[in-house]
Amino acid sequence: MSPRKLFENGEAAPEASVGCHGNQLSVGISMALSGLAAVVIFVTLLFMAQELPSTREEQIVIQTDLNPESPTSKADINHCGGGALGGGLTVIQRRQDGSVPFNRNWDEYKQGFGNKSGGYWLGNENFYLLTSRKNFNLRIDFEHWNGEKHFTEYSTFRVSGESDGYRLHLSGFPSGADSMDYSNGQRFSTVDRDNDDQSRGYPCAKLFGQGGWWFGSCGHAYLNGRYLGNCGNSCPYGQGVMWARWRGQYYSLKSVSIKIRPSLSPP
Repeated sequence: MSPRKLFENGEAAPEASVGCHGNQLSVGISMALSGLAAVVIFVTLLFMAQELPSTREEQIVIQTDLNPESPTSKADINHCGGGALGGGLTVIQRRQDGSVPFNRNWDEYKQGFGNKSGGYWLGNENFYLLTSRKNFNLRIDFEHWNGEKHFTEYSTFRVSGESDGYRLHLSGFPSGADSMDYSNGQRFSTVDRDNDDQSRGYPCAKLFGQGGWWFGSCGHAYLNGRYLGNCGNSCPYGQGVMWARWRGQYYSLKSVSIKIRPSLSPP
């Protein structure tokens, strides 16, 4: 005999009555569960949102996977995006062969281009976003065609926003021959946007390799010039990957990389 619900007087409830109340109870339970599920989903989404990169700087590091020497990880995100880790160097420019052309326009230099294993430019807007939040040191590594290697370092590297032409700010210049003195304080120029404050009407990007750079009277450093290969001291004047006060303006380097790391000094 199947169990049946009883009224208070002990009589069995009609079959129809049992079904009606059972349906109402099921509906109530379903609504309660739906509400609970909605709360769980909301809390989960809120937690996920907190775990996602909270700043544009952190997103930069994630989406570019920019440094094979220091693999992108949570440590890299903290290191480059606003955390407190020191140490590792992050590559923001690299020239090591001619596979990636650097004769690009303003928007391409703004957004960045290339790949982490070859020619590479992180992007002027990314430079600005990174350096506007904390201080960075700068290191430039060079290699001759004979295998000789050198580097130079600066204590502070900062780039202004686009409204200021992505102006370069360097301090802590090394002693000895340095070629960035003409670039310091200059706005960035490309073939389609000449911002050289001291060019006296000469469009340096167009005249010298058509790559973007911080030109000051066309300057003595031009690390985004044409990749000319091993042409010795007979390269076209000022056209190559040039660091003039080391090997002159007729020499194009074999490889160069620009790297940054957080400075210990406050912003």
